[in-house]
Amino acid sequence: MKIKKLLAGLLTVVAANVCHAYDIEVDGIRYNIIDGKHLAVTYRGEFTPKTIAYITDNDYAGDIIVPDSVDVGSGVLMAVKEVDNHAFMDCSELHYVKLPPTIEKIGYLTFCRSSIEILDISDTKVVRTGRGMCAYCSNLSQVFLPEQLQIISTSTFVGTNIEEMTLHDNITHIESECFQWSNIRILTLGKGIYSIGGSVFTGSKIEQINNMELVQHYAYKALSDAFSLRNIVIGANVCMIDYSFSDMPNLESVICLKTNPEELPFTASDYFMASNPDCVLWVPDESLAAYRESAKWTCFFHDIRPLSQVKLEEATAADSTAMTLYDLNGRRVSDPRPGQICITSDGRKVRF
Repeated sequence: MKIKKLLAGLLTVVAANVCHAYDIEVDGIRYNIIDGKHLAVTYRGEFTPKTIAYITDNDYAGDIIVPDSVDVGSGVLMAVKEVDNHAFMDCSELHYVKLPPTIEKIGYLTFCRSSIEILDISDTKVVRTGRGMCAYCSNLSQVFLPEQLQIISTSTFVGTNIEEMTLHDNITHIESECFQWSNIRILTLGKGIYSIGGSVFTGSKIEQINNMELVQHYAYKALSDAFSLRNIVIGANVCMIDYSFSDMPNLESVICLKTNPEELPFTASDYFMASNPDCVLWVPDESLAAYRESAKWTCFFHDIRPLSQVKLEEATAADSTAMTLYDLNGRRVSDPRPGQICITSDGRKVRF
């Protein structure tokens, strides 16, 4: 399986950085001293002699609250600024971990295959998650992320039990394979989102992505194999789609807010290769004729309709506060008028 090969690759990459010793242990937590200046939380067990893919006897258990500083002797305090690669990997009785505001870096595969259920890194200074940070944490159902986080790295939440997640506005990139084989159903993107990497949702249970019209760059096969996703929205400012919506057999509806159908590279047959050929393409009213005459889009879509024909619903209070809104020509609406009809960021048409 591709993701298992990826995980093995990650383990191989970080092998050279693994240190089997530790410098100090305080209150059951082991640390390494970095450059004689600060501390990094490290693992309690040892790598097995046969493979670097597992750590034996890594016995962190229960609820772990990492302190922001530790007395390393003679009254000398050192700040805890890092969490080492593998620090909580394969911990079979771990429940909850909270990291302090001093943490600036979280390593590779930090919680990989552990039994952790709740992870709180909301107070940290981390701007990028470690690769494979929570990979195959099948019990993990809640994660609290820091507001300044910018990048969710490759394979961060592979195989987790998280069902819903709302991302902060500072997150700009979701890297490849991030939610593969996870139980994620609803993902709400923040206002700063720019790109979604390759194969992010393969094998996941994703049903709804809110604010996806804000994404400007979709990597190769970004949403491929998202079998439960039935509706998507392509934003007016998207600049790259690269086989990004392929192999989506249950796709029913695509809303495209771009007014110029010729602007993107490649063709719809590339974007939606092996996806449901009977799904409907909804486009701005003023661009309907251009889309219906465009070989780039008609090579795949046989049913192209104006946004004004999307089924109308009555707006709720949440639609005007939590959703991004667009008029029927794909232009953003910041303050809808009473009676105005808008398209929401999750693909519905509502009247205020």
